[in-house]
Amino acid sequence: LQFLLSQIPNLVSQLKTVSYLVCDECDQMFEQQLQPQINDIIQHTTQPQIILCSATLPKQLSEFSSAKLKQPRMIQNETETFPLELFIQNILVSGTYKEAALVHLCQQIKERTLVFVA
Repeated sequence: LQFLLSQIPNLVSQLKTVSYLVCDECDQMFEQQLQPQINDIIQHTTQPQIILCSATLPKQLSEFSSAKLKQPRMIQNETETFPLELFIQNILVSGTYKEAALVHLCQQIKERTLVFVA
């Protein structure tokens, strides 16, 4: 977050317009001790719908959900099909350019977009 704050002017005010915050593979985020950064991002938003995606539900993630989310619900999906109208685009970037590419995409894309970064 600190890197993005330094690279994108007015990022904090832009975070206040976030309607949905999606954390994919959030179990791995917690394993990597990224909970403080997730809390920072949530703190700069104005009550977005928060979606946590994970194949597993470790205790730490469950505790975070109970503490930070309002009326949390768990949804399990066993199918691997996607709606026809879903547009998926993959961009492969070398690790050294990943943050710069993310900043560039955030500045260029004007439509509602979900960005998953691995």
